[in-house]
Amino acid sequence: MSRGGIQGFQKERLSQILAARRLSQVQLASLVGVSPATVSKWRSGSQAPERDALERLAGVVNVTPEWFTRLPTTKVSLPLFRSNASAHVAARAMLEARIEWGQDIAIALSEFVDYPALNLPGRRFSDPEEIIPEEIELAAAIGFASTLLFFTVSISIGFTIACSALVARRLGRNEREEAARMGGASMVFMGLATLLVTLATLPFLEPMLALLQQALATALFKAPACRSRRWRWPPSPAAHPQGPSSRLFWL
Repeated sequence: MSRGGIQGFQKERLSQILAARRLSQVQLASLVGVSPATVSKWRSGSQAPERDALERLAGVVNVTPEWFTRLPTTKVSLPLFRSNASAHVAARAMLEARIEWGQDIAIALSEFVDYPALNLPGRRFSDPEEIIPEEIELAAAIGFASTLLFFTVSISIGFTIACSALVARRLGRNEREEAARMGGASMVFMGLATLLVTLATLPFLEPMLALLQQALATALFKAPACRSRRWRWPPSPAAHPQGPSSRLFWL
């Protein structure tokens, strides 16, 4: 129970902002103009900041004073980091805090936007022998769509990097009007180029899918659980009289 100060102050928000801004309690105390012991009391919940101190605190970390009174949201999931080295503790804490901010934004937008329902495939087996052809086809379809999407998005990323380099050079020379003009022109060019690349990819969609299907069949054939089975790829017309299919057929 906090004593004195602003009612409804959430200590979790203070810990969150310290992690997101990568500040220590001592650094924050120096910026706000209070003692480190006072910040420690705020963080533990034994004391809440006064109104003027809260306003200084909010100004230092660039949030509104009201933000510290919002109830923290329940974490949906914990991020998985590739490295758990002690040298990266602060970086991991910063990313976790900013992920929580993204969750807060999504929850706030849900009051005005109807999010589409998610229909993610689940894994309902523990033994690879239990995989059925329909699940293989679903996984292949998701892989094909992801690969094609990544191809077009990577083009946009490349143009964005080039645009950023050109604009940064102009800003370095303090040519703001030229930087704004070049940035706008680059965005239009990037959009047109991405559209042209997407349209140019459509005629080659079938050959690209065929190559991806062959790669998938090869990967599955080499899997230890599938070496004892025999594959027929692509399927014969007799097995599928309606024409070519992306399905994998067991013999």
